[in-house]
Amino acid sequence: GLHLLQEVDTYPYFIKELVYSSNEAIPFTHQQFSFEFTKFIDESLNENETVLEIYKNGTTLGVCSKKGRETANEDLAEIVWKSIYDRMLPHRCEILRYSSLCPRITPVTIISLLLDPKSFLCDFNEDKLNDNIKKDIVALILIWIEDSKEARCRRFKEAGEAKKNELKREEENQGHRGWQPQNYPIEWLIFELEQNINIRPIQIEVAEHMIHPKTNSNSLLQLNMGEGKTAVITPLLALVLADGKQLCRITVLKSLYRMNLDALESKLGSLLNRRVYTLPCRRDMVIGGPQAEIMLDVCKECMNKRGVVITVPEYRLSFKLKAYEKCRLGLEFVREAKELLDCQKWLDKNVRDVLDESDEILQVKYQLIYTIGSPLPVSGGAWRWHCCQSVLRIIKNFAGDMVKKHGSDSIEFDSVSATSINNRESFTHFRILNPEICYPSLRSEIARYIIESKCRILKVPELLPDEKTALERFLTSPTLSSSEYDQAIAILTRSAQSSSDSSTLYKDIFLTLRGILSYDILALALSKRWRVNYGVHPALYRLMAVPFRAKDVAAERTEFGHPDVAIIFTQLTYYYKGLDDEQLDQCFYLLDKMRDSCEEFSHWISILPDSRLHDSIKSYTGINLDDYVQKTEYLYPVLCKNINVIDFWLNHFVFPKESKIFEGKLTTSAWDLCPKQSSVNYKQPLVTGFSGTNGSVPLLPLSIEQNDLPKLNKTNEEVKKVLLLPQNNNYSHLAIGDTAITIIEKIVNSKSSPTVILDVGALMLELSNEQTAELWLSRLKDKHKFKGAVYFDVNDRLLVRDRDGRVTELESSSFKDRMEQCIFFLDDVHTRGTDLKIPYGARACVTLGYGLTKDKLVQACMRMRMLGSGGHTLEFWSSHEVHNQILMMKDDKSEVTVEDVIHWAENNTKELIQEGMMHWSKQGLDYSLRQTTFNTFIANSNNPNLSQFGEDITDLEIRSLDALYGGARTLQPYIDIICDYRKIQSSRVDKINGNGEIHFWKEQVDKIVKRCDEHVAGKTRFAQILDEEQERELEQEQEQERETIRPGARIPAKHSLDARLIDLIRCGARNLNELNRWLNPLPLALQHTSLWNKVKNQSWGSNHIFVTNDFIQTINDRDLHDSFLRPINWILAFQIQSQLVCIILSPFEANKLIIECQLSNHVALCMFAARLRADQSQLLTNKKLMVSAKQWNLKQFENYGKLNADMMVIAGSLYFEDEDEQEMYCGVVGYIPEPRCEEEKLAVENKWTTMNGYLKNEWRRSVVGDKRAMLCGFNNDPRDVVYGIVERRNYITLHSHIDSIFVRR
Repeated sequence: GLHLLQEVDTYPYFIKELVYSSNEAIPFTHQQFSFEFTKFIDESLNENETVLEIYKNGTTLGVCSKKGRETANEDLAEIVWKSIYDRMLPHRCEILRYSSLCPRITPVTIISLLLDPKSFLCDFNEDKLNDNIKKDIVALILIWIEDSKEARCRRFKEAGEAKKNELKREEENQGHRGWQPQNYPIEWLIFELEQNINIRPIQIEVAEHMIHPKTNSNSLLQLNMGEGKTAVITPLLALVLADGKQLCRITVLKSLYRMNLDALESKLGSLLNRRVYTLPCRRDMVIGGPQAEIMLDVCKECMNKRGVVITVPEYRLSFKLKAYEKCRLGLEFVREAKELLDCQKWLDKNVRDVLDESDEILQVKYQLIYTIGSPLPVSGGAWRWHCCQSVLRIIKNFAGDMVKKHGSDSIEFDSVSATSINNRESFTHFRILNPEICYPSLRSEIARYIIESKCRILKVPELLPDEKTALERFLTSPTLSSSEYDQAIAILTRSAQSSSDSSTLYKDIFLTLRGILSYDILALALSKRWRVNYGVHPALYRLMAVPFRAKDVAAERTEFGHPDVAIIFTQLTYYYKGLDDEQLDQCFYLLDKMRDSCEEFSHWISILPDSRLHDSIKSYTGINLDDYVQKTEYLYPVLCKNINVIDFWLNHFVFPKESKIFEGKLTTSAWDLCPKQSSVNYKQPLVTGFSGTNGSVPLLPLSIEQNDLPKLNKTNEEVKKVLLLPQNNNYSHLAIGDTAITIIEKIVNSKSSPTVILDVGALMLELSNEQTAELWLSRLKDKHKFKGAVYFDVNDRLLVRDRDGRVTELESSSFKDRMEQCIFFLDDVHTRGTDLKIPYGARACVTLGYGLTKDKLVQACMRMRMLGSGGHTLEFWSSHEVHNQILMMKDDKSEVTVEDVIHWAENNTKELIQEGMMHWSKQGLDYSLRQTTFNTFIANSNNPNLSQFGEDITDLEIRSLDALYGGARTLQPYIDIICDYRKIQSSRVDKINGNGEIHFWKEQVDKIVKRCDEHVAGKTRFAQILDEEQERELEQEQEQERETIRPGARIPAKHSLDARLIDLIRCGARNLNELNRWLNPLPLALQHTSLWNKVKNQSWGSNHIFVTNDFIQTINDRDLHDSFLRPINWILAFQIQSQLVCIILSPFEANKLIIECQLSNHVALCMFAARLRADQSQLLTNKKLMVSAKQWNLKQFENYGKLNADMMVIAGSLYFEDEDEQEMYCGVVGYIPEPRCEEEKLAVENKWTTMNGYLKNEWRRSVVGDKRAMLCGFNNDPRDVVYGIVERRNYITLHSHIDSIFVRR
């Protein structure tokens, strides 16, 4: 019908003229009926009567009331339809009707007229679409809705027991009782008709409450699961809120995004003809000024056409951060920044937001962060991960003893597997179940092992007993006084001096170990569950471990906020997972290029018993990766979980690249999803949301509040009552070591035979969703009763798999109408918000895992919509760990009941709220400062300073080891920690101009402190937050397939030999001024390259190094010589006034002068090679390779070190021979690398250096002294120059000494 309506526009104009010019009279046979019927509808229809009931009372236009209900309803519908049909016919020209040239009149086209009264269908009738016809159409819709309800009731009744609950619900819902359709949008009636439902009064009441909150502020509402929040209420809200005056935006969870998008499109896109828009935004998407303009146009189009935007929290916050990021980029991005900010302001002003599953969307740990600046290595460098590896190796040695000491109830560890000869080289799964009991002793054992010099990374000199005690307390005590800290540092300093090691190095190592042990990083890592709380992203976007939302569901584009937490989680992930073939290939590729490859391979296999080593792989010389049998059967199987190999791979391919910090960060959180109106000069639309649970109300942002309907205040009690019903009081617990396969076996052999698994406890760790569904279906004995398994795949698609292995989407499968033949598996992340028509009589197995809160438990259980009515039942299966926790909470030793399970989940919720208050308060303070900054910027929009705004809204991120783990540490009250953080922020607030906005910040801070005082008064904790999971979006390196085009043939420059060189060799040189007249200073070697602009204004380069014209000129071309930069191979060295002087020659010149040099006592012709490997010589001082009539010792010259460093820069050398050479090189380039002395650390703290370590010119003398300051001639950071030379010489800097100084990743 809609298609026909749209095609009316294509009819020739003369046909319309023919219709309107016809002289036929218009029959009015139905006008009287229409008038009487509409009058009757207006007068008779009220909130207590339906159209059908009025008809049954015998008052409808004389229609006989003695007919049966069905026949009467059909007669009434037929009469009304005929009346409407006749009046909409083109009466002026009958020929158009019979020739089918006029649009068809069908229920679809007629109903569409209510939404589009300007349709051309009306042009074929002079009456147009008057009010009488509209009322008749509305009445007809009401009749059809009643008719549809009768049909549903008949169908449910015929289905018998299986549809008993649906029949009861239909009978209870009288339809349009408690709400009058004429007082609500006509779209709601059409929605009822098209979806074949009756909107329930509670759904109307909830929708009204969300459209017009009584508090007139941002608010959330609780509605029980299964009451139609997503299927009914969300579309109703969209139909009203998308009114052409504001943009309706619906925010959903990412895991439910695809399902919600499909649902909205199907419900709004047919008769209602509403378009659903999506506006994705990620950091890797190019969104500048033009794209922002297009997005704004799309949003305006959506608003004008009354469309709906569906999005996820990440997209919303990412767009906001895009605007902030552009503000920081300088003048060239001003236009783009303004376009993005204008778009953001328009959205803030015109968007009406609805949050579905609001409690999960506004969860307290959620943040989205854009990192700013170049990636820098973590403080302490490689020692950070070497310390983690050493600690885990110590645990491997002590694990068995710890289990014997504390028992399997406190530690999860397979002792039999760990001692097996087949697993000796691997790290057996080890998890602490009760940290309070067993972690202190484990921590002490590790500390003593290190102090007794048994640790391979650090050999501590012999210490006195009291010194050992002081260091052990330094490493293990959660609290430490200032005097105790100073005493430990003094001991470390003396130990370093006695062992000729750097005191800074000793301090960094012990600070790292202190953080791992006493700051409970190790306890945190060993208590979390691999593949549930952390793991590697399946798509390998990053090789480091990232937070997981649920089992095998990695949080997209995330990382752990604390570097040591990320490092140790990464270690554990690969220890448990092992390396794949590609990663092992990388290890052997690098091993082949190493000088000590045989020794390294011997170290790999040293922990393997001889019985597991094939003779061909006992030495590196026997390895042949082209031998498929050796590689796949003998070599890789014994190396894939070898901890030595894993450490080697991580140390070379993962940590150096990905373990990094950044200069700053732009942050958003859940608080930004529901902004609070402050003193900006426009009113922001409200934000409303709903969810089935409300257990985290104290952790909601201050800008939104829980505002439930009075009649729904007992929702939690009603749900709990349902769960406590006798038919649901079924509890079992699993044994230690039970895997996903054994759980499936137990379910299959269970007498209750559950047909639904709600894995909210994430116990199916060993199998994916597809594997679980396939295994379960294959093990079921009744192959005729159950023919399909329903599950979600990794892309959140709802699929069904049949016994033949065919996989299709459930919506398009024949199983959609045969759900009784299916079993259902819902993983952790999909036990919330998923709406499945699970058949009557189904029984669900609900798994219970570590840390499960009441909200998550209830959400999972309520996937069974017929709980409480006898249609669905539950049974609870807990892990051994959870079972012990429940038993510890019980006062008696009676059997565990469902009430005990709920009590355990409620206790987890309380702990989550108390622990979450620190995150909540910090996020609130950050948001308040951020919003204050933004609103002040908006208020000063007449004279905006984008760059300043970008700087003001950026948070610094770099934290040294001293800042993380140094100094005293004591427990502090929550309130004191928050107040301290407020003082830090106040200095930034004072810089903001705008008293109104500062008042907003102070008001928010006072409310945050007050709420903390209400919920965590008297609670103490340490100020450091170690386990924060940050949605930290990183710039992804774009992989491009590129073809390298080498330079084409060029005309080489004609060689020439300056005769003055021969004179110099024969007679020597008297002074430098004489050389300056005909030789070139060192920087001119880059004169014909693109680097010249970066060095021409620098005073870099020793005045004792020269280059010849023949060396500089390589081709006869005015183009840049970047691809023809000549390598340095020959140097002419000689002496002037006890100073060494060097001239860089071309190979042509060296060849011509070699005989002259052999006879000369004044000069030496030396070879030179850029050091590209750590074990390589530069050849310059090799006396055997010098060409001269006498022996030369170049190192005896005072200025040799300076000249050598300058030549290393111009030659592109990557490695140093010793620390003296490195120190001189750093002096020449102006860098102060780690480890640093106290003066250098002070310079970094005072920001006298760049983030990379380049010491600014004005502070150089005061920090490093006059002598070293004079070494550097670079006025600006020379990193780009150094790397430019290296790149033009096609050298690779990764993991080199140079790379560690300049930190370019």
